[in-house]
This record gives sequence, C-alpha cells and structure tokens, in this order.
Amino acid sequence: MKTFTEISEEIDLYEMTGVAPKTSGLGVHIWISSRGNAKHGPRIKVSNTIGKFDPTDNFSMSVSHDPEIVAGTPRIHHGHLETLKDWIIMNHTHLHRIWHSDVLDSQDHLDGIIKM
Repeated sequence: MKTFTEISEEIDLYEMTGVAPKTSGLGVHIWISSRGNAKHGPRIKVSNTIGKFDPTDNFSMSVSHDPEIVAGTPRIHHGHLETLKDWIIMNHTHLHRIWHSDVLDSQDHLDGIIKM
C-alpha cells in the first residue's frame, strides 16, 4: 500500500506541464507547475537529456529576476543555461501566475509562454 507522501507526489506530477523546445524556443525540455503542495518557491525543472524530459536526470531553477540553480546538477551546455536564465526572466510574470494558480489546464500554462 502506498503512503500518503507517495500518493501526494504522484498527484503533484499531474500539476506539472511539459514544455517542449518548439513551444519555448529553448534547446531543452522543461516542466512548469503550480505550487501544489510544494514547500519551496517558484521553480521550473529542466531536463539534462536532450530530446526529452528525463524525470531521473534533471535540475531545478528558481523563477526570479536572477534565476539560480536550486536543486540538482545541470549537465547542459553553458549556452543553453544562459538562454534558459534569459527565458525565465522574460516569462517571469507568466510563470509566477502559473505558480500561484490552481488552474491545472496545461493549455492555459502553454498559451502565455513567450518563445525565445
């Protein structure tokens, strides 16, 4: 039988929206989400694996005006990392709106993204 924490983590996964490079204009796949049950501030997850989002090989960056790596280890090209920081700054308002929203519609999440 699953614990409450395991079930909660599975539910949180459904609150996340995958964003492919064709939508973001980035060279990497990312995940954006609402706060859900998180105990941390706004962040996005970034795949280290080119071509797909890899749930076992990723890192998190803060959604701020000065984005930082807040969890995991990036293994993407330095140029992708700098572009990602610029993208977060450019999409700061939209990403915060998602974080503070209880709307779980992925299309709503994707519609406001500004592409690089």
